[in-house]
Amino acid sequence: MQWSKDGGTTASDIFKATAGQMILAFFRYKVDNSSTDAHTKSDTWVGLSSPDTGLLASDADVAAIIKLSGAATMIGSIAVGGTATDTAALASSLVDNTYIAVGIRINGVTSIEFWQGTTFANMTRSATQTTVTNIPTAGMGLSWAFNTSEAVAIDFYLQHAIAIQEAL
Repeated sequence: MQWSKDGGTTASDIFKATAGQMILAFFRYKVDNSSTDAHTKSDTWVGLSSPDTGLLASDADVAAIIKLSGAATMIGSIAVGGTATDTAALASSLVDNTYIAVGIRINGVTSIEFWQGTTFANMTRSATQTTVTNIPTAGMGLSWAFNTSEAVAIDFYLQHAIAIQEAL
C-alpha cells in the first residue's frame, strides 16, 4: 500500500532527498506469527518508495526496512532505479504478535539512518548507510507491504505510519 493524497487513485510522491533537508519516516507494526520457522514464507516492507505496484518485487527508488522470506533479521535498504545498497542485519527482528517501532532518517543527500525499538520513545540507531550513490533521488511516498504464502492466515497490523520532511 502507498499513501495517497487524493483519496486512493494516485500514490503520493511528495518526499525527495534534498541537500540540507531531513526526511523522517516512522512505523509501528506487528505480525501475529513472525517466528523464523512459521514466517519463512513471508515478507514485510515499510518505508518510502517511488510510486510502484510491486514493492516486494522491486527496488525502484526506496528507503526501507525489510524482512525477507526466510530471513531471521531485518535489513535497511536504499535504492535508486533498482540498484540497491543493503545494510547489515539490523539489531532487532520481529517477534510473534509484538509491536516493533522502526524509523528511517534521510539526512539530506549524505546518509540514511535506520532506527528500531518497541516504541517511538525508545528507538535507537541500528545502522547508518553512507553510500550516497544509492540515496533515492525521485519523489517518494509513504509505503508498506506484507506478503505471505503460508497456508494459514498471518496478519500484519500497522499501528502508525508517519513521514515528514523539513523545509528550509
